[in-house]
Amino acid sequence: MSTEGRAQKRALLVEGRIDAAVRDLILPAPTALFVNLRAYLQERAERGVPQSLQDKIRLRRESGAAAITLGPSIDKGETEQHFLFASGARLSFSLSLRGETAGSRLIAYRYHLHLGSKAQFESLRFDLNKEQRANPLREPRCHVHLGTADVRVPGIVLDPFELLDRLFFVVEPGFR
Repeated sequence: MSTEGRAQKRALLVEGRIDAAVRDLILPAPTALFVNLRAYLQERAERGVPQSLQDKIRLRRESGAAAITLGPSIDKGETEQHFLFASGARLSFSLSLRGETAGSRLIAYRYHLHLGSKAQFESLRFDLNKEQRANPLREPRCHVHLGTADVRVPGIVLDPFELLDRLFFVVEPGFR
């Protein structure tokens, strides 16, 4: 087997671990998760750039699934819907969930933190795709974009609050 063949095989093993992590992650029911996310973000807004989250974060339900969004799913420039940081950074995200009797299951997410042109990376994006892609070596189901859409570094599955913790307390402060 070639080196590339072995790399593809290892990438499939990583995908299996990602699938298991997604399967094992049980979140609160969509409405409870939405309320808790809004409270988390409101506290961060009160400690940073005062902003109302009333119209920024939304919960939408469709046939057994739910989506929680903040701002645009693809960042093409600052909007009033973004969460704003004192540093000038902006955040948008979307979560897809499937409601279950014991809470909900994560289907997919995308968190986009735009840091600005003064940072080493203009933006970071954390993605969890709905399903495994054709080539998990090039596009792992869970990955991070380091300032470019073309490079996908494998990531670990984090729950919505773990991801926000890292964005608010590690990533954004590190690029101020």
